[in-house]
Amino acid sequence: MTDDLDRILASEEAVTPSAGFVDRVMKEIRRVCEATAPLHFPWRRFLVGLVGGVLCTLLSGAILLARAGSGLRFPGMATWIDPALFSYAGGALLVTIGLAGSLLVVRVAVDTMSD
Repeated sequence: MTDDLDRILASEEAVTPSAGFVDRVMKEIRRVCEATAPLHFPWRRFLVGLVGGVLCTLLSGAILLARAGSGLRFPGMATWIDPALFSYAGGALLVTIGLAGSLLVVRVAVDTMSD
């Protein structure tokens, strides 16, 4: 068996496809390519995630600035960030709000994915 394989591989005989083989293969490839819809980038899901991420980042930054007592203040910040939010119960509330916001972003992304 090895001798036969060596003999076949050592021969200078050119291997050529049968007549029409290349045409049939290329025709089938073109048919499959035309039938397949192109993949589009999921811009809606990307934008939902981007907006959710930016909002969470801005809210977290504002809370951290208020908690650190920095001189940087935003108009109306004192009305919506209460010092009581920094207690344990307030921390749990902030975590709950963050998780709910994340779940909302995921839910919207899943809904737009099914469109």
